[in-house]
Amino acid sequence: MKLWTIRDAQLTAFAAQGEARFVERMAAELHERFAARFSDPEGLRAYVRGELQAARKFGLRTGHDIRCFLEVGAPHGPGFIHREEHAWMRAFLEDAVVSDPGERVRRLLEATKRKKQIEAENARILAAFRGVES
Repeated sequence: MKLWTIRDAQLTAFAAQGEARFVERMAAELHERFAARFSDPEGLRAYVRGELQAARKFGLRTGHDIRCFLEVGAPHGPGFIHREEHAWMRAFLEDAVVSDPGERVRRLLEATKRKKQIEAENARILAAFRGVES
């Protein structure tokens, strides 16, 4: 029985097709969740492709982990992870104590969710305080 041989060019083509489908899927999801930020479809696909490369530099490989990275970055825009105001986010992704890059990005996602909750609660308290002050 003769086995099929898959050449490198074929593997590359399969990978490119899979990545293109992933980019389309993530672009559609981000457009749905962040429509005000991402109104241009081609710009959104370019954003996803760029952030996909950034995610890979942090060792993120699975669709789930890259999706988490995109979810963290979407409110901040392209190249968010390299901006100084997001150094605390980068620290999560570079944390050598946590060996799994996927675990690092999941911890970052949870931290950003907690931060958002705290900011919302602080805004609510401040609004209530201002109401009492008047």
